[in-house]
Amino acid sequence: MVGGLIGAVCLTSLASQGLQYLAITLSNHGKGNRFANIFFALSLNVIISALAALGYKNVQVFFIIMGLLLGVIGVLISLITDIWGFLPSKGGIGLFLGTFNPVHKSHIAILKNFIDKRQLDKVYIHPTVIPKIHQYLLDKKMIKIVDQRAGKRYYEKSAIADPLVNFFPTGQVFYEAENRLLMLKIAIKEAGLENKVEILFEPNLYQKDGFYAIIKAIKKRHPHMKLHGLLGTDEGGMLSHDIYDETWIKPFVKLRRDNISGTAIRKGEKGMTTPKITEVLDLFSNLKEGQSDQLFGQTVQLVNNRLEVADDKICL
Repeated sequence: MVGGLIGAVCLTSLASQGLQYLAITLSNHGKGNRFANIFFALSLNVIISALAALGYKNVQVFFIIMGLLLGVIGVLISLITDIWGFLPSKGGIGLFLGTFNPVHKSHIAILKNFIDKRQLDKVYIHPTVIPKIHQYLLDKKMIKIVDQRAGKRYYEKSAIADPLVNFFPTGQVFYEAENRLLMLKIAIKEAGLENKVEILFEPNLYQKDGFYAIIKAIKKRHPHMKLHGLLGTDEGGMLSHDIYDETWIKPFVKLRRDNISGTAIRKGEKGMTTPKITEVLDLFSNLKEGQSDQLFGQTVQLVNNRLEVADDKICL
């Protein structure tokens, strides 16, 4: 019915791509676990493909329709948005979403390039609060916070978690959200980008629907302006790509070749952050366990005074 083995393989692949797209979209909206959703989606595809191959006519018709429809959803939408991203387009509002764990030289370099190439009027940056997948896994007790020190939290899998699944694609050590926000503000000021960049931090909105809620709020602020989304080529960038595709934001993909790594920075690597961010990281690393509230307040004041960022808080 579909041109033999090659046709069946093509339809199965199209259906697979579409089902994965739907599975990831649901998880991005807080509906289920990203990994479990993909597993069940692909399992369903295998079962339907097998029943069609065994000769069940009704299933064969469903298989053909499903493959074509899901192929349009999973393949063509991403392809169209990628092509759209290459078409010339100037002006409008930029979005830069990510963990910024921590913000480093590469973030600032590609941000400047983003503003210049697209001639943007303004860029909004919003860091993740707690990544949606982590919050889901914490609620399900599949991961746990095993330590909180030097301004960071440390995640590990629990005993009930699947040992073969990578629950930490962007790392399992995170600077607390307040600390990442503070460092972003410092880095933008240090780069002289205050007039072009606004840093948002809406934990209530983010808790409700992740970056979708943030994008919706930005669209409400600028209802008639083009939106451009900055994408890195790391794991975090690919996660943002799914969201930009779904919300029809024009992507700006920047290939990173500078070998700067947030993971390396968190392990103590030097020279990858700007001077003032390096100073903040040193302050965090020098904090000792069990410091008093008084010392906490002194540290906050020290950070604010030395780095010229007023009315911000850090989290130890």
